[in-house]
Amino acid sequence: MRSKKHTAWRKNRKFGDVHGGRTHPKITDGIFNRAHSLSPPGPDQQTPILIEDNPSRDYFFPLTGEECIKALPKRDQVGVTHLWLRRPGATDRREGLPLAQFICGSGVRLIVMFPWRKDMRLCLGRRRPAGILSKECAGFGTPAFRDREWWYVEFSMRDLRRYWI
Repeated sequence: MRSKKHTAWRKNRKFGDVHGGRTHPKITDGIFNRAHSLSPPGPDQQTPILIEDNPSRDYFFPLTGEECIKALPKRDQVGVTHLWLRRPGATDRREGLPLAQFICGSGVRLIVMFPWRKDMRLCLGRRRPAGILSKECAGFGTPAFRDREWWYVEFSMRDLRRYWI
């Protein structure tokens, strides 16, 4: 039997407290590091600045960076300093990719667009999609269907380009 000295849990500590001199828990996803590694554009630089990554073999970008910039509405283009077509990491793929992210900080307003799967399917989960999501996908001419316990929406290339923007 272990002595009380070696007990992992102590009654005088609340669950979730941070010990060891740190006042705030460490942020593990690094999202702020990615945003702050970009420098704001200079006064003579044309915005938005385009950053394109090469997607992995299972993914592709439906539009090029220039097409994405042209497709953005003028009111949304005004404050954007960077547009990043970003390659997903392994943890991003495991946890599920968002379609896009907007990150704002230190003079940088960044839109991050993630690639699409090559089979042009969007996974909706194990449950049948709700009415709002079904109506949204039906507006692009794609009804939801079930394949091995998972619900998907499959797009044509034309509809995918419209949906991605």
